[in-house]
Amino acid sequence: MASDKRNIVLAFDVYGTLLSTASIAQKLGEFLGDDAKAKHIAAEWRKYQLEYTWRLNSMNQYLPFSTVTARALRHALAEAGAPLPPSATASLLTAYDALAPFPDALAGLDALRAANGNGNDDDDDDGGAPTLRFAALAFSNGTRAMVESSLAAAPGLAPRAAGLLRRVVVVDDGGGAGPRYKPAPEAYEACLRAVGVGGGEEGEEEKEVEGRPRSRADVWLVSGNPFDVVGARAAGMNACWVDRAGTGWVDGLAEEGMGPEVVVRGLDEVVGKVRDKVLGG
Repeated sequence: MASDKRNIVLAFDVYGTLLSTASIAQKLGEFLGDDAKAKHIAAEWRKYQLEYTWRLNSMNQYLPFSTVTARALRHALAEAGAPLPPSATASLLTAYDALAPFPDALAGLDALRAANGNGNDDDDDDGGAPTLRFAALAFSNGTRAMVESSLAAAPGLAPRAAGLLRRVVVVDDGGGAGPRYKPAPEAYEACLRAVGVGGGEEGEEEKEVEGRPRSRADVWLVSGNPFDVVGARAAGMNACWVDRAGTGWVDGLAEEGMGPEVVVRGLDEVVGKVRDKVLGG
């Protein structure tokens, strides 16, 4: 008798969700000798990094995220009147591939592992209630080399991610006319194709494939970036927004029903709250 398992894919954004882009301020401070200025420049660096990706999308152009990150750093330093020698900027870019994880990211991966137990749930008998099985991947604007390096180097993250983050999906995987950055639809289609529900080819036959979600609604973006949440929702995915600041959802662009389905304060809450939402709790 077929089991009533439902596969839920958690697509974790990397920069600003698993990894703290603000953590680069520590390395900046070593070169600037001014912690307050370093924090300001780190924030501006991130701002221009994202702005550049959106401008590239609007111009139907693409540069690798590594190039975007380097140019955004130069912009932030120049605007702050804090030029650094090439050796220092090279060191900063290397450090960017080893950002610190958010503490709740480690707890979140522990919760994900606990939710699936040892993976042997074939003998579950819960009176007909569906059994949720979670799978996870990393989904990022970053290049594959950047993301893989970052996940491997982030303190404490690699041992927890082993066997949990089954794959890395990057916008370079978009195909078609060329890569597009989030929140372009092509970025999310790359993620959906990676788990077998992209391209509008959902169907009963696909539902029977082991480990594949039933539809794109069973693929949940997990992100701390509001623009990312709105992009995922527009692509037919579900979304969990990580509101670490506790400000509540204030994004004014999203129409009714296009905001996050679940809001959490940290990644340690994701599995429980997504499970509750899916099961109607």
